Amino acid sequence: MIITNPYDNLPAEYPAAVFNDMSPEQAVDVIGNLCRIDMKASGILASVSAAQFILESDFGKSELAQNSNNCFGMIYIVQAFFKVWKISKQEATK
Repeated sequence: MIITNPYDNLPAEYPAAVFNDMSPEQAVDVIGNLCRIDMKASGILASVSAAQFILESDFGKSELAQNSNNCFGMIYIVQAFFKVWKISKQEATK
Protein backbone atom coordinates (compact mmCIF):
# COMPACT_ATOMS: atom_id res chain seq x y z
CA MET A 1 0.00 0.00 0.00
CA ILE A 2 1.27 3.45 -0.89
CA ILE A 3 0.70 6.02 1.84
CA THR A 4 0.33 9.57 0.63
CA ASN A 5 0.39 12.61 2.86
CA PRO A 6 -3.27 13.35 3.70
CA TYR A 7 -2.26 16.73 5.11
CA ASP A 8 -2.02 17.96 1.51
CA ASN A 9 -5.81 18.24 1.24
CA LEU A 10 -6.52 19.61 4.72
CA PRO A 11 -6.97 23.29 5.55
CA ALA A 12 -3.87 24.51 7.37
CA GLU A 13 -5.59 26.46 10.13
CA TYR A 14 -8.45 24.21 11.24
CA PRO A 15 -7.84 20.60 10.24
CA ALA A 16 -10.41 19.16 12.69
CA ALA A 17 -13.15 20.99 10.81
CA VAL A 18 -12.79 18.58 7.87
CA PHE A 19 -14.11 15.72 10.01
CA ASN A 20 -17.40 17.47 10.67
CA ASP A 21 -18.88 16.46 7.31
CA MET A 22 -17.30 13.00 7.11
CA SER A 23 -18.84 9.64 7.85
CA PRO A 24 -17.04 7.54 10.47
CA GLU A 25 -15.65 5.39 7.65
CA GLN A 26 -14.24 8.43 5.82
CA ALA A 27 -12.76 9.80 9.07
CA VAL A 28 -11.07 6.45 9.74
CA ASP A 29 -9.54 6.48 6.25
CA VAL A 30 -8.07 9.95 6.82
CA ILE A 31 -6.93 9.44 10.42
CA GLY A 32 -5.55 6.00 9.56
CA ASN A 33 -3.23 7.51 6.97
CA LEU A 34 -2.21 10.31 9.33
CA CYS A 35 -1.49 7.82 12.12
CA ARG A 36 0.58 5.58 9.83
CA ILE A 37 2.67 8.56 8.76
CA ASP A 38 3.08 9.66 12.38
CA MET A 39 4.03 6.12 13.47
CA LYS A 40 7.14 6.29 11.29
CA ALA A 41 8.28 9.45 13.12
CA SER A 42 7.02 8.83 16.65
CA GLY A 43 7.08 5.05 17.00
CA ILE A 44 3.55 5.10 18.45
CA LEU A 45 1.44 2.36 16.89
CA ALA A 46 -1.00 3.74 14.33
CA SER A 47 -3.78 1.60 15.78
CA VAL A 48 -3.28 3.14 19.23
CA SER A 49 -3.32 6.70 17.88
CA ALA A 50 -6.39 5.99 15.74
CA ALA A 51 -8.22 4.43 18.69
CA GLN A 52 -7.39 7.49 20.81
CA PHE A 53 -8.76 9.75 18.06
CA ILE A 54 -12.00 7.76 17.77
CA LEU A 55 -12.55 7.48 21.53
CA GLU A 56 -11.69 11.05 22.48
CA SER A 57 -13.22 12.95 19.57
CA ASP A 58 -16.11 10.79 18.33
CA PHE A 59 -14.51 10.57 14.87
CA GLY A 60 -13.48 14.24 15.00
CA LYS A 61 -17.00 15.52 15.70
CA SER A 62 -16.83 16.27 19.43
CA GLU A 63 -17.12 19.79 20.78
CA LEU A 64 -13.48 19.70 21.90
CA ALA A 65 -12.31 18.60 18.44
CA GLN A 66 -14.37 21.14 16.54
CA ASN A 67 -13.97 24.16 18.84
CA SER A 68 -10.42 23.59 20.09
CA ASN A 69 -8.98 21.62 17.18
CA ASN A 70 -8.15 18.91 19.70
CA CYS A 71 -8.98 15.43 18.44
CA PHE A 72 -7.06 13.50 21.06
CA GLY A 73 -8.52 14.95 24.26
CA MET A 74 -5.19 15.87 25.82
CA ILE A 75 -4.32 19.20 27.31
CA TYR A 76 -0.79 19.83 28.49
CA ILE A 77 1.39 22.59 29.81
CA VAL A 78 5.14 22.57 29.40
CA GLN A 79 6.79 23.49 32.65
CA ALA A 80 10.57 23.67 32.74
CA PHE A 81 11.84 20.37 31.31
CA PHE A 82 8.75 18.19 31.69
CA LYS A 83 5.12 18.03 30.66
CA VAL A 84 2.24 18.14 33.11
CA TRP A 85 -0.75 16.29 31.72
CA LYS A 86 -4.22 17.37 32.71
CA ILE A 87 -7.46 15.68 31.81
CA SER A 88 -9.59 17.40 29.23
CA LYS A 89 -12.91 19.09 29.95
CA GLN A 90 -14.58 16.29 27.99
CA GLU A 91 -13.02 13.58 30.17
CA ALA A 92 -13.88 15.44 33.38
CA THR A 93 -17.58 15.44 32.51
CA LYS A 94 -17.84 11.68 31.82
